[in-house]
Amino acid sequence: MDIVHPLKIWRKANGLSTIEVGRRLGCTRQTVCRYEAGTRIPERSVLDRIIIMTGGSVTANDWVGTQASQVLSGQSADKEAADASSANAD
Repeated sequence: MDIVHPLKIWRKANGLSTIEVGRRLGCTRQTVCRYEAGTRIPERSVLDRIIIMTGGSVTANDWVGTQASQVLSGQSADKEAADASSANAD
């Protein structure tokens, strides 16, 4: 069974074509198809537009997982681990 990407689910639920989504994001229909297939990860600026466009229904986690999305958002997984370590040491 194929897993359908959340961007495609959102797009279809909102009755939009890949061309229309591409126009909203400032990219081509082909690029939207690659995002939906998971063969291309959006750049940060496009990802921000996707999150805004979908009202948060589609996030970085949908492409790269939780730890990588924290890196994209400026959080350091190492810093969080260090914070957890120091909290346990107290």
